[in-house]
Amino acid sequence: MRKNLLHASLINAHEISIVYISTYSSVDNVDFYLIKENQRLSLRKEINHRTSIPEVKLICREEIELGFDYRVMSSEDESVYLDYDNYVLTPEFDEYYAYEGDDLGVTYSPSSSLFKVWSPLSDKVYLKLEKKEQENSFLLYEMNREEHGVFSLRLKGDLFNKKYAYMVRVNGREHQILDPYAKGTSLNSEYSVVLDLDIVKSMGKVEPPTKTENYNEAIIYELSIRDFTETADVEHPGTYTGLIEKIDYLKKLGITHVQLLPVLDFATGDDLLKDVYNWGYDPVGFFCLEGSYSSFPEDPISRLIEFKNLVNELHKNDIKVILDVVYNHLYDYINTGFQANVPFYYFRRYKNKVCNASGCGNDFASEKKMARKIIIDSIKYLIETFDIDGFRFDLLGLIDVDTTNEAFAAAKEIKPNIMFYGEGWHMGTNLPEDKKSSMVNADKLPGIAFFNDSFRDLIKGSTFNHEEKGYVSGNLEYKTPVEHVLLGSVINNKFQDTCQSINYVECHDNQTIYDKLACIYDDKNEILKRVKFANSLLIFALGVPFIHMGQEIGLSKCGLDNTYNVKGINNMDWKLVEERKDMINLLVDLIKIRKKFSSLFTLRKAGDILKAFDMFQLPSGVLSIAVRDPKYLDISKKAVIIVNPTDKLQQIEFDDYLTLYLSGAGIPNKEYIVKNFISAAGSVNIFLLK
Repeated sequence: MRKNLLHASLINAHEISIVYISTYSSVDNVDFYLIKENQRLSLRKEINHRTSIPEVKLICREEIELGFDYRVMSSEDESVYLDYDNYVLTPEFDEYYAYEGDDLGVTYSPSSSLFKVWSPLSDKVYLKLEKKEQENSFLLYEMNREEHGVFSLRLKGDLFNKKYAYMVRVNGREHQILDPYAKGTSLNSEYSVVLDLDIVKSMGKVEPPTKTENYNEAIIYELSIRDFTETADVEHPGTYTGLIEKIDYLKKLGITHVQLLPVLDFATGDDLLKDVYNWGYDPVGFFCLEGSYSSFPEDPISRLIEFKNLVNELHKNDIKVILDVVYNHLYDYINTGFQANVPFYYFRRYKNKVCNASGCGNDFASEKKMARKIIIDSIKYLIETFDIDGFRFDLLGLIDVDTTNEAFAAAKEIKPNIMFYGEGWHMGTNLPEDKKSSMVNADKLPGIAFFNDSFRDLIKGSTFNHEEKGYVSGNLEYKTPVEHVLLGSVINNKFQDTCQSINYVECHDNQTIYDKLACIYDDKNEILKRVKFANSLLIFALGVPFIHMGQEIGLSKCGLDNTYNVKGINNMDWKLVEERKDMINLLVDLIKIRKKFSSLFTLRKAGDILKAFDMFQLPSGVLSIAVRDPKYLDISKKAVIIVNPTDKLQQIEFDDYLTLYLSGAGIPNKEYIVKNFISAAGSVNIFLLK
C-alpha cells in the first residue's frame, strides 16, 4: 500500500514541514505527532490549501533539540525520520550548534587521550578504536554528547599510533567516518591515527636568515615533490626527503620561496605503489599529510617528521615554504566524514542541488561557521606545527571573503609575514558576487594576492588559443596594456597594491610557455630565446614573480594542457638542466639584479610608480623604460631598460654614454660603455648612467 506521509523536514527549532499526498483521504483529518526517542510530542497543524498540493506545517511547542532520534508519525500509523537537510542551512543552526573550542580531534598524552568530534545531528556516536594488544581488531566505545553537538570521550592509557574512526548515527542510519580533525592517517586513509604532535614540535623551528617584509620581495618557484625529484639522482625519489637532496639547485637559482603542489592527504593514488599518478587536487581532508611522499608511509608519524625536516632544511637555506591548499571542494564528498556526519551542511547548495563550480562535484560551503572554522584551524595547525610561510589557495574565488580575511588575520597573529594568494577567478557558485574571494573583489581583500591572468595572456598570448601571439612573440597590439602589467597592474586600478599581483607566464596548469611558443615558432633556438625574453620581463615586472618548475630551462609537456594525472610528462628534466645552463645562468642574473635594486622593484602604489618610471614606445616597437630617480638605483644616476619584442635587430641611440648592465645573455663579464646600441630581437637590456 502506498504511503501518504512521504517526508518531514525540520525548518527551525519549533516548525516542521511535511509532504503528505493521498488520493483517498484529506490531510485535514489526519493528526501528527513527533516521536522523540520513545516520547510522543503533540504537534499543531497549519495547512495552506491554496497550492496544488496542500502545504502542511507542524508546530511543536517544545523546542526540538538535536541529538535525539526523531520521527514524525501520523494517526494513520505512518512514520518518517525527521530530515535536517534544510535546517542545517539556516542561521539558527549555526547560532545554536557552532562550536568555538580548539580541541576537536584527539588531544593526546601518554597517560590518556581525549577524542572530540562535532556531530550535532547524531543521536549516537561511537569511537571505533584499535585494540591495544591486537592490530586491526577494534572495540566500540559510546561517546558522550556535550553542548553544541560535540561528542567526547577520554580513554586512559597510551594510545599512540592506534587507528580509530567514528561511528555516527544520523536519521537512523549509521556511518563510519574518518575524524575530520585527525592529524594522522593509516595507509591510503583507511583509518585516522592517534599521534603525538610533540614529537614533531620537538624538532624545533629554523628562522630563515632573510625576512620577507612585503610580498614584492618574494620570488616564488612552484614545484611538485614527485615531479621535481622522481627522475633526479637522489636516494629517495618522489619524497619529502628526496627534495632535501635537491635544495642546492633551488638555492643556486636565488628564489626566496618554494610553492609545493598539494602535500595534504589526497585520494587518487596509492601510498605504497607508484603506478598511479596525481597532483593531489582531490583532497581527503585538511590536516593529514600525503603518505605517498613519505619514505615510510606505513608509519603514520614518519610523514610528519620527514615533512618538518624538509621545511627546516629549506629554511636553513633561506628558502621559505608555501603550501598549495585545496579548501574549495573534497574528493567524493558523499563518502567523506563531512557529508556522512552532517549531511549537506559543509557543501554549498542551489535549488536543492550541490553546487559544482569547482568542476569536482561539490563546492565547500566556507561561509558556514564550522566550515570556516575547519579551514582556519587547518591553516593555524600547518603554521604552528610545520612553520609554513604562506598559502596558495586553489580556486580562491569559491571561498567567501569573510573566511579569507579571517583566515589571513588568524595566520598573521602566528606569523606576521605570512603570504596568502590564490586563483581569483570569477566562479559561478551560490555566493553573492561581493562575497566571493575573486580578483574583482581585491579591494575587499587587503593583503591577499591573486594570479594575474592579464599579465600571463598579454606576455605570452592567450592561454586557450594556442596560436595567438603575445607580446614576447611580437604582438605589438599589446604594447600599451603590457606597460600596465609591467608596472604591477595598479595604474589601471586592477589592484590597489602591486603586492596583490602574482605575475606569471606559466604554472602547473595548461601549456608551458615553451609549448605555447612552439605553436608559433618552428625553430627551437627561437623558442628558447623567447622563453628567456619572457623570463626577463617576469623578473623585472613590479609585483610578485612566480616561476614554474622547469620554466627556467624551457621545459615541455609535449604540448599538453591538463596533465594532472599524466605520469612522467611533468617531470623535471635534469639532462636539460645540464644542457641549458645558459638559461639558468640568465635567470640567476635576473634575480640578482631584482634583489640589488629591491627598493625599485618593490614599489607598491601607483603614485610612487609614476614618479619613478618614464615609459616611451619607440616607433620601431621597442619599449624604453627610464628610471630617473637615483634613490632607487644605489650605484647610478639613471637606468634605462630596453625591451625589444620585435623580430628584428633595433638600433638604439642614447643621450648619454651608458654602461651595459644586462644583455640578453646575462650580466656582462666586462664593462661596455655605449651611446649607440643594437638591441637583439626578443631581448631585455639594462643600461646605467654612473
